Amino acid sequence: MNQNKITPFGYFLLLSFFVLLSYAGWIYSQSIDWDVLKRMENSPLTLPTQTIITPSATISATPTVKVN
Repeated sequence: MNQNKITPFGYFLLLSFFVLLSYAGWIYSQSIDWDVLKRMENSPLTLPTQTIITPSATISATPTVKVN
């Protein structure tokens, strides 16, 4: 039986992938401006008010046709 096993090179590729992924996450977290996030959290939340739009004119059920 031929079983698919991970070779040492495969382990190296997986390990290097996760190391590089962790390093990219660390770089990304360093670029976040935490002051802006703290100001956004401290500012009051303003939500738009819900307005119900009612039609100003009624639509006729039968179309009108103009004849010239």
